[in-house]
Amino acid sequence: ATSPSLSNYIEYPTFFRTPPSDAYQGMASADVIKNVFGWDNVIVISATDAYSAAGAAAFELSALNAELTVTQSKQVNELPSYSSLTAAVNAISGSSTRIVFMMAQAFTAGLIMREAYA
Repeated sequence: ATSPSLSNYIEYPTFFRTPPSDAYQGMASADVIKNVFGWDNVIVISATDAYSAAGAAAFELSALNAELTVTQSKQVNELPSYSSLTAAVNAISGSSTRIVFMMAQAFTAGLIMREAYA
């Protein structure tokens, strides 16, 4: 329940959430990457489910506003094919950018990380 659309108090007058919306999580992540660590370039890898895609989109918008360069952005579906995993991992290994922002459910993230480790 982190979609910014749920923050519409007119449409959802009784909705309450404890985690911040994706918009705030994206801003916080971009701020930490840029202003705490001092990194300027990032690769974004996300899954295609609603949570992951919205979180990655919020991060990319915040990265743009923070003057971070997103050198590549890749999406993999929730049950990715080997070629989809390979494309995501090759985006990392074939780039001089070493910082990766990944937004995915645990299962999909695990598949991506196992492929990267292989």
